[in-house]
Amino acid sequence: MRSVRGVVTLRRIKVCMFACCYANASVANYTLGLISEMMNIKDLEIKMVSSHCACLPRFPQRRFALIGKCSIVNCPYLSFPSSKRRILNIAIQDIPKTLTDFFRGFSYLRASRGGDIIHFQQSSQYSFGIIPLIPLILFSRQRKVVTLHSGEGALGSKFLFRIYNRVDKIIVHSESMETHLLNIGVAKSRIVKVPHGVNIPPLFGLNRTEITFMGAPEERKGILTILDALRILKNKNINLKVAVYGWYSVSERKSTELLAASKNVDDCLVWGGRLDENEFDKKLQQSLFTLAVYNSATSGSSVATRAMSNATPVVASDIGGFKEYLDGGGVFLPPRNPEALAEMIESLLKNPQLLEELGAKGRERALQLFSWKEIAKKTATMYEILL
Repeated sequence: MRSVRGVVTLRRIKVCMFACCYANASVANYTLGLISEMMNIKDLEIKMVSSHCACLPRFPQRRFALIGKCSIVNCPYLSFPSSKRRILNIAIQDIPKTLTDFFRGFSYLRASRGGDIIHFQQSSQYSFGIIPLIPLILFSRQRKVVTLHSGEGALGSKFLFRIYNRVDKIIVHSESMETHLLNIGVAKSRIVKVPHGVNIPPLFGLNRTEITFMGAPEERKGILTILDALRILKNKNINLKVAVYGWYSVSERKSTELLAASKNVDDCLVWGGRLDENEFDKKLQQSLFTLAVYNSATSGSSVATRAMSNATPVVASDIGGFKEYLDGGGVFLPPRNPEALAEMIESLLKNPQLLEELGAKGRERALQLFSWKEIAKKTATMYEILL
């Protein structure tokens, strides 16, 4: 038996959760951390459902983070991994792909039968974007929760965004994302702020010698700003290396190398590739600081929470949720400002005591606010209120 808001029920709360399942994809890692704690909560039953998506071309060996914990909806994802078929990719991006994703939503609808709550981890415009979400919203009878990981990729029309007003609760990771939803007409009563969670690893006592960049070297993540800052420092005879770790393709690396060479800083990048979870923590704990100088707002950054949990200071753009998350665990500068970044890097390298203080504050904040246990507890409480 279970009491929910004074009503006695004779069965467990059954949640059907939809999310990307590929290892090292941020949403898959988020979901894995969340459900690992939620499965320890009494009277809560989680059914995981996933599907092939944009991650597929990057994972030819099918490296799943959630396999064994979820079922796969067998619906094709229209993509051709070979660069020689780029024209085909462009040709299927519009109507055929949109229709496929819409019918994928009906496959999700069938998979959700028998649940009390549908929880959709929305991450992009692909298999977990707004198109496959529409059938779940319009035709399911269950309570519906959407965790909105990013505003990017979702269709920009205010009319289409208003479909969120048919969702019972929308989880956001920061005040900036809440403001974004309010500005496009989503009712405030439907929005719940739950921070991005993180595993808290032990501290290994490693020497901190690197400057790191975690993630794909994309323009929106500030890689151009970093290269320009390295060029400024190199012109001052300050030769530094930035170690790049994360989930990036061969083409992304090659294009970044060409760009770095054009700025005469190709020797300043060290390519570390993908890391498993334990290696990721160790590389952060070998970092003097990590760079998160994004150009576009981020909702709740896994880079920020991971760095904080490893007592690693973050040099971040003062946009999105970074200030909200980091507080005293990082330093901030305007986006697209290589001069400010170069000056900040030079200053931090001269002040090891400040780096130690920033790392300690970030670690303490992660322990208090961002552990998966706390995030799972808040999410489960929201389920109870919905029912």
